[in-house]
Amino acid sequence: MTVSKTTDGGISWINRDTLVTTYSMTYALAVNPTNSNYVYAGGQPGIYRSTDAGNNWALSSTGLSGTVYDITFNPITTSIMYAATSSGIYKSVNSGVNWSYCGCTAANDVLVNPNNVNEVFAGTNSGAYQSTNAGSSWTQMNTGLYNTTVTSLGIYPNNYLYAGTDGGGMYRWNIMVGVEEHS
Repeated sequence: MTVSKTTDGGISWINRDTLVTTYSMTYALAVNPTNSNYVYAGGQPGIYRSTDAGNNWALSSTGLSGTVYDITFNPITTSIMYAATSSGIYKSVNSGVNWSYCGCTAANDVLVNPNNVNEVFAGTNSGAYQSTNAGSSWTQMNTGLYNTTVTSLGIYPNNYLYAGTDGGGMYRWNIMVGVEEHS
């Protein structure tokens, strides 16, 4: 896993390639929105955490399984985090020290609604899922999807959830009404 850092707006970069040695990949990066000293790198073989703005890293994958494709934070309580992995969605309530399986399989993306932190969305190889109880249970949202491999999610809070698929186009759900739209 390789991570590079810039402190001058991208003019120069410092390579932090000492996370893992051979045969590893970095797919996800996340910086704690309330404390930028906490940086997370996810991929294969798991999640690495830095508590000093990326200068030093430690494996932080206890309880987590699979390749990590996305990492996101609860925007209110940033010690609560979610990870989308090839094994499903995982949740940490202690800044990534320990992880618990929440459900879904083959997850590519995970997203927390910033206006309702109990509402979490997952993009998986078997479609889009919604949790209204902070990841404790999930409901499939595949009505109208032509291709159920959801690779990316985006949100316009209180209005729309967007889902990008693998070759099946972009979809938009009206969060307030619960209606899917294809574009």
